[in-house]
Amino acid sequence: MLLESPPRGRGVLIAGFALGLAVLLGGTVAGVSYFSGSDKSLTSVLELGAGTSDAGDRTATAPIDSRTAASFELATAVTKVTMRSEDLGDDLYRISTAEDAGIIPKPVLAQDRVQLNLIPDGDGTTGAVEVVLSSKVMWSLRFAGATDEQRIDFTGGEIGGIDLVGGSRVTEIALPAPAGTVALKVTGAVDELSLTSPAGNPVRVQMQGGAKTVAAGARTLRDVKPGSTLTPKGWATNNRYDVTAEARVTLLRVETK
Repeated sequence: MLLESPPRGRGVLIAGFALGLAVLLGGTVAGVSYFSGSDKSLTSVLELGAGTSDAGDRTATAPIDSRTAASFELATAVTKVTMRSEDLGDDLYRISTAEDAGIIPKPVLAQDRVQLNLIPDGDGTTGAVEVVLSSKVMWSLRFAGATDEQRIDFTGGEIGGIDLVGGSRVTEIALPAPAGTVALKVTGAVDELSLTSPAGNPVRVQMQGGAKTVAAGARTLRDVKPGSTLTPKGWATNNRYDVTAEARVTLLRVETK
């Protein structure tokens, strides 16, 4: 692992860590999802649970149709997210919450974009949601809502890119073999970030916000300065992950298996 020091004079970007787990989007508190696309695109919007489904339904699905690529966005704050990719047959996704979660899923499907909102339900307190995405589709993932924990196992799927916008205490991502150079951007503050990629698919990390501790393979680095770049051996290959961490990370783990 090669550590490149930042150029002199470069400012330090430190993002404030504010989970705001109790704050949901105004539209979802009322159980309503708003579509911001053009009027002519409204007919392509499918809101699971609207009109025909019981408001207490805890599992939401949608047909895959002929899709081979799609995007997923977690739009609201939630305590815990568990995500994986597997063969769902004719379904594009399956999103569910337990009875003690205190939330129910309200995904909106607009063309090839899935936006997940979560609305309060009952007296449950776990605040956990499980998201399963079809392994037949290449996914671009965006996590806009803040979380306490998010554990993502995409080893059985395909990733086009990941954007971590909302803050998180713990984020674990098991990555699949990439096709080309795949970007992973960390905008929100993360306390502990763990990235695992297949052997032969290196992970480079540009630490724009710096890090307290970085564990990469057998090496451990302390007090990594903002603007540093962690470049692994074997980076000059076609299929790899390029990570940009704009916010400061307390603990970063990078492994290949």
